[in-house]
Amino acid sequence: MTLIEPNTSAELTAGDPNTLGLALRLVWQEDRFGHVIELLRGGERTPLLQTVADPQQLPWPANPPLQQASLETIDGRLAILGVGLAGTSHWSISMETLAGDSEGLRIDCACRCTSLPESLGSSYRWADGVDCQTDAFAGILFRVDEACVQIAPDDQQTVASCSGDDRICEIRPESLGEGNAQTVRWCYQILLM
Repeated sequence: MTLIEPNTSAELTAGDPNTLGLALRLVWQEDRFGHVIELLRGGERTPLLQTVADPQQLPWPANPPLQQASLETIDGRLAILGVGLAGTSHWSISMETLAGDSEGLRIDCACRCTSLPESLGSSYRWADGVDCQTDAFAGILFRVDEACVQIAPDDQQTVASCSGDDRICEIRPESLGEGNAQTVRWCYQILLM
């Protein structure tokens, strides 16, 4: 385990960065970690998505509020694990490259809520020059030139949506639950198409 210090970075890559790949780069945003998804082509990086940073500390932030993160090896693959706190709830996240022939990333988020949440999820703003399309079967597609990246829920309890007006993509649990003390999860994949 390698602890990732605030104001430093860590990165996961999927695919071949010399031909076509994806990078998930952990970045420090205000008082917590966020991340950037970049397209890798021929040694060049093109920003696709960045987690939305909240302007202030909120009890229900737009993204898991990660104050601590570590780089770990799980099943022979690198993973970034993070934890954080906002209000009276605790968040955790696992970000890893996909196993096998799939070229992409899997992100698994959870929030241990002490009260019924107002909102939960992961929110990204897509970069200028990136085209976003919603497909009923494929999820959300981001296109840059000839490259295509898909964001799709990884379980039946997760939904994804996008708003072109403010260039926001949101992945969230379909239900926020019914009771007070509960754990709510949402999982999704970011794939090269």
